[in-house]
Amino acid sequence: MKIIELEAKIKEKLQNISEISGVFDFYKADFDSFPYAGFELIEAKWQKLDNCTNIRTFQFGILVFQETSIAWRQNAKNILYKIAEKIIFAFDSDETLDWIAISSEVINISINDWLDNNKWKGLYLAVTLNINTLLELCLVK
Repeated sequence: MKIIELEAKIKEKLQNISEISGVFDFYKADFDSFPYAGFELIEAKWQKLDNCTNIRTFQFGILVFQETSIAWRQNAKNILYKIAEKIIFAFDSDETLDWIAISSEVINISINDWLDNNKWKGLYLAVTLNINTLLELCLVK
């Protein structure tokens, strides 16, 4: 299944970023070590090109959490900036994800406050990633 292959490749790319202490292929509310990342499929769309070919776009949301009680806000922000740059580079430098996609691109990044029980706990980086795949339905004889 293509979605599971894409998830595995995203997880591999995130695990290769040494600053991230843990990577989960689901959203996790709490973890013992920071920064940690979770990601999930947000949306899938497709466009029919002809009778045999579809382009499918899978959109994934990646969240990277960094606490601020020990790291302080300025340091936490700088940690997340560095990770954002490495995530962009990971997908820009291998757009095809070892040839399981036709392209991948980071389309949006934001940093937000992370609240827990209405108390400020840290910051999180939100990254939106689009991955385009080609589905060929017809066999050439």
